[in-house]
Amino acid sequence: MIKVGLIGCGFMGTMHANCYKNIEGVELVALADLRKEYNIDKDCLVFLFVGRLFRYKNIGLSLEALKMLNADNVNFKFLIAGDGDDRLAIEQFAKQSNIEDKV
Repeated sequence: MIKVGLIGCGFMGTMHANCYKNIEGVELVALADLRKEYNIDKDCLVFLFVGRLFRYKNIGLSLEALKMLNADNVNFKFLIAGDGDDRLAIEQFAKQSNIEDKV
């Protein structure tokens, strides 16, 4: 099982996702299972965003960073679990930035 650090206000806390394994309806998935389900190579960096897709979440900052990683030929996938008003803008940015196949 992977440990996912919770980050609040830019500070890395000491709590981990496995603290929440008893919450009803929440299922933790090992990274190996995600890689298999989405056909992601073992050497590929995996980033995950979970939340609503709205401007105040500033997903654009992550996309800009991923655009730079892509320019450096870094092998990555950015998985998004969520939906919202900015979905179309995110899809358009990914396409324009040539990272559509990685987001």
